[in-house]
Amino acid sequence: WYVAGMVHSFALMLYAVCLTFFMLAMHFVTSIYKKRVSFAFASDYASAVEGRDYLVRVNINNNHGLPVSKIRLDIEVSYGFNGNKTKYMLTKKIYGSCHKKKDSIKFTIRMPYAGPACVYIKRVYFYDYTGVFRRKSVTDSHMNIAVLPYIEDGSIYMEYAASAAEASQDLYVNRSGNSVDDIRQIREYQTGDSYRHIHWNLSAKTGSLLVKEFSQETDIEVNVFAKVFIDDLYDYKKMGDFYDKLANETMWLINDKSIINLLWYDYEYDTFIKHRVNNRKDCEDVLYALFLYHEKCRVNNKKTGMNKELPSAYKEGNIVVVDTSLKVSVNGSIKV
Repeated sequence: WYVAGMVHSFALMLYAVCLTFFMLAMHFVTSIYKKRVSFAFASDYASAVEGRDYLVRVNINNNHGLPVSKIRLDIEVSYGFNGNKTKYMLTKKIYGSCHKKKDSIKFTIRMPYAGPACVYIKRVYFYDYTGVFRRKSVTDSHMNIAVLPYIEDGSIYMEYAASAAEASQDLYVNRSGNSVDDIRQIREYQTGDSYRHIHWNLSAKTGSLLVKEFSQETDIEVNVFAKVFIDDLYDYKKMGDFYDKLANETMWLINDKSIINLLWYDYEYDTFIKHRVNNRKDCEDVLYALFLYHEKCRVNNKKTGMNKELPSAYKEGNIVVVDTSLKVSVNGSIKV
């Protein structure tokens, strides 16, 4: 403006004044954005699968209706539900805009291991139309995520047996027909049937693969105990490996003729809580309940009782113990 006055150019002086007012207007526009635009995750809770991309959506509520040309969200992801977060394991800068009163910004995240996690909007930056000015805003928006292991359906049939020759008790693979009782029927071979029960002579005569099915089929109950060592409770990576192992062992046991329970000690009730697991969905639900319990132990610093010994009543039955060192014992004998 001053240089324009020196050369006696009224047009340049007017342009300088207009430009100044425009820049001031842009500065105030960012202040309006900060006061009138809010953000929230589409859901307060979500479940994701470890190692796979999960789509996150942040809803924008633009109360004044002025189009926002550019928005930057500083996203931070950490393990531990809201209120018990660990150090951030992932930081992302997400850019978007809002040209209407309501809009959304979408982005993907990938969690490396199973366990409770939380996504935070740490900071928000609003930019004016020129991109010269920006205003920072702080929000407490967050979304808890239960990161589940990749679970495959199990197909193993289990049976409890007490050997008269040995004092130990074992679990062994069982299909219909492991009994020594009389043959109930001859039927066509199904995937998973033991080759030992194929009726070879009759199969050769008929040209179809037939198996012998015995009369005795007994439901059995197997308890899977989730054992956590105190020092491992606060290590989310080690706990993630533990959840993987626990889910795999549980699904390995599941079938429609066995009763599978996942159990752990609950310090609030001073007892062992038992959860029935029939399928993959049940396994996911039980794991989420276990996430919540472990987070409660971390928040309340309840270390006592995490690895409390099982009562004798459980030891007398079929018991599979999975601990955070990834060791698996079957009825007292180390499997892995």
